[in-house]
Amino acid sequence: MLEPIQIVLVTVLAFIMQMDEMGPQGFGLIYPAIIGPLTGLLLNDLQSGCIVGGTLQLMSLGVAAVGGSSTPRYGWATICWG
Repeated sequence: MLEPIQIVLVTVLAFIMQMDEMGPQGFGLIYPAIIGPLTGLLLNDLQSGCIVGGTLQLMSLGVAAVGGSSTPRYGWATICWG
């Protein structure tokens, strides 16, 4: 069961990740290998955060937008695992 403070903190993390993605100079918060452990720390489950972040980071390797397609947002998928 998630505590209300955890819900607020994960929401703030998602907002910061979105602002980092839209900004001119990013800190790399859109990458699952970074955002997964951060989400795991907020949810008190660092091991699962690292596993999910690493798995989604491996899924994103080699994915490129070809033609009119767009790449999936793996950072958002990493936050939504909790």
